[in-house]
Amino acid sequence: MKNRHEIIGAAVEQLINERYGIVDRELLAHRLMEEFIRVSFSDASIEEKQLYESVMKFVTMDDMSQQLAD
Repeated sequence: MKNRHEIIGAAVEQLINERYGIVDRELLAHRLMEEFIRVSFSDASIEEKQLYESVMKFVTMDDMSQQLAD
């Protein structure tokens, strides 16, 4: 099973390849949300589903706290 860094790294790599190197936090959060939805509807283990959920929350919560600080 992947860890948090591998999941985020894979999403960033996919976005870089698709967008020619232009990646922002909002785009990354959207991609991770898509991955979370995909995994939640799959036959993945509960632990893997929770891992993808925590990764999605990690990226979006950090984004939300940054917006509150502005």
